[in-house]
Amino acid sequence: MDDKYYSEQQIEGIDIVSDCYSTQQNTQENKPLYIVEGKEVTEEIIAEIKPDDVESINVLKDISATKKYGEKGKNGVIEIYLKKK
Repeated sequence: MDDKYYSEQQIEGIDIVSDCYSTQQNTQENKPLYIVEGKEVTEEIIAEIKPDDVESINVLKDISATKKYGEKGKNGVIEIYLKKK
């Protein structure tokens, strides 16, 4: 993945705010759980989703993530819902 390319792309409806003091690398230990249309998917599947196909994105953190997804949600959950065709 080309981090520079993706960091410079703008996606309508998404704002990324950084404190400019720290960064966190997503290692295997701290990657979020990805859910598309209720099904667990890999980062590779996420990369194939076209922004125009996305209806909404929910980000669950902390107890809301573990309450809904158990241990798999301990690093957060990104739920993606696609537009109906």
